[in-house]
Amino acid sequence: MTISETQKEVLLNASKRADGNVYPLPTRLKGGSINKVLNALYNKGFIEERGDGFFITDAGEIALYGEGGKPSKPARKDTKKAVLLDMLSEGTTIEKIMDATGWQKHTIRGTMSNLKKQQGIEIVSTKNDGEDRVYSIG
Repeated sequence: MTISETQKEVLLNASKRADGNVYPLPTRLKGGSINKVLNALYNKGFIEERGDGFFITDAGEIALYGEGGKPSKPARKDTKKAVLLDMLSEGTTIEKIMDATGWQKHTIRGTMSNLKKQQGIEIVSTKNDGEDRVYSIG
């Protein structure tokens, strides 16, 4: 079965998300073209509807990557993003992340936002009276 470049882009984005959700869709898709792309993928069995959205299926992964499935790359442990994720798993403050990575506050917040949006990682922030805000993976 062939898929269009747009359909391939939607599937590729979904395959990169932890939950496999097709949303958010590419911003260039508007109006009726959204329904056309989603209907085509659904009819081919490449996405399925579950409670709160559409998600890539095993057939969708095979359409993208072949029978061998998604190629896996070993996670790099020496990146600043890996350091951030490690610190978030234990709970940390912006200031501690700044010290560990050399990033500025806006870079840290932007990276955490991308982790939420692109990888579906829930990041929780808590603040007790008189203490710094603590960020952790929820």
